[in-house]
Amino acid sequence: MKLLLTIFLGLFSFTVFGQTNPQIVFATPDLIQGIGEVGTTIEISTDADFVAEYQIPVDNKGGFKFNFPTSLTVGGNIIAWSVNSKKELSQRILVKIEQPASILETFSNDNLSPKNFTNYSVAGKTVKYKATIWNTNFSIPLARFNFTKDDEQKTGDLLLFNSIGAGFGISAGELSETRDLQGDLINQEFVNTFGAHLGFLFSAGTGEDAKNVFAPTLNISVLDFQIGLGYELGTLSENQRPTFLTLSYAIPLYKLKKGGFWIWKSSKPITSPLESRLGE
Repeated sequence: MKLLLTIFLGLFSFTVFGQTNPQIVFATPDLIQGIGEVGTTIEISTDADFVAEYQIPVDNKGGFKFNFPTSLTVGGNIIAWSVNSKKELSQRILVKIEQPASILETFSNDNLSPKNFTNYSVAGKTVKYKATIWNTNFSIPLARFNFTKDDEQKTGDLLLFNSIGAGFGISAGELSETRDLQGDLINQEFVNTFGAHLGFLFSAGTGEDAKNVFAPTLNISVLDFQIGLGYELGTLSENQRPTFLTLSYAIPLYKLKKGGFWIWKSSKPITSPLESRLGE
């Protein structure tokens, strides 16, 4: 009977469309909790007749929770689906009623590790963390100040937009992760607050300007701007010291390529979706 019901549900799913399937976190004889699309209603049939005895609205955080007025039978099945304001239905989902103890055991085994459960609990949400990352960037020096020697009239020369650069380093800021309703990562963004990077500036002189620039730099970044100290290994002008200062605009690789950084460490979610969606 259960097999026939499962086959029927699979065939029936092709006749409905327009809705994302709800995700059932767990179902016990007295309680069901899960994740759905904001603005929809979760309907539940407890006797497999496809007529909903219970309608549960999904809250504005994407979660739903319902206490059954009459305890259900452990090992039995219920059917759940979502309905939106246009009366469009999702697929019917067959859900098995389990004892709370067996659910806790499932959460503790290797098939559902704490890491995977965290991904599942933030499904359909954008979650923010405090994070420290390693990343690369391209830099465009807006201004460069070269120190001079043996010149009583000035302490240095100001140059504008005379080279380009690249670097590697560490950044601290805020990480945002967006996951779909299956818990899969679909977007990841990082906003830098403060960082430190090692890099190089370089350019080749052309035409009448035969001056070549090649200089290692140490940069301190605030947001996307960098203040750096460099040491010129290329061509030096008369009376020019090899040390110089730069003010640059940095373009991190992660802004050009998804996942273009490595997370060294991150905090717990700034607002925990697990607490806000399942604990209320």
